[in-house]
Amino acid sequence: MPTPPPAPARPRTPAEAPTSPGDTGSALQTADTDVFTETFRAVFSSHQRAGRWEASDEIEARAVFGEVTLDFTRAELPPSGTVEIHASAIFGEVHIIVPDGADVDIDGTPVLGSIEQHLRRKGAREKIREWVTGEREEDLPAPGPSVERPYFHVTGRAILGTVKVTGR
Repeated sequence: MPTPPPAPARPRTPAEAPTSPGDTGSALQTADTDVFTETFRAVFSSHQRAGRWEASDEIEARAVFGEVTLDFTRAELPPSGTVEIHASAIFGEVHIIVPDGADVDIDGTPVLGSIEQHLRRKGAREKIREWVTGEREEDLPAPGPSVERPYFHVTGRAILGTVKVTGR
């Protein structure tokens, strides 16, 4: 029995962006560069992205009376290691799960809703390392784009809904 050909890689540039109505991506062109924005929407439903998948540099997640869950723990991140996420929850929830050790900046506007960040607290291993090395968290590099750690910048809008970032 012949094996089917491999699935084509997901587009990473606007020229490769899908154009049919059922596709999940849309292309944005800025003044200096081309940026591919992947969009996830849930309207009175749920949309989940987990397991092994290739994340775009820029992602838009919208939940209206629904839930969007984006799990980056096994995702292949862009070469820059930086993911920009624009999350909007209107009577719904956008849940973003980032890998342990990732840097996260989150900001936004909640209106009778919430924008939350629940990252793992220091465990015994980190406390022992801190005690042995004398290196405190304040001595570590500031959050932001880094070669060693992935960086997620989340801009949220929650209207009677929730935008939540957690670690795994």
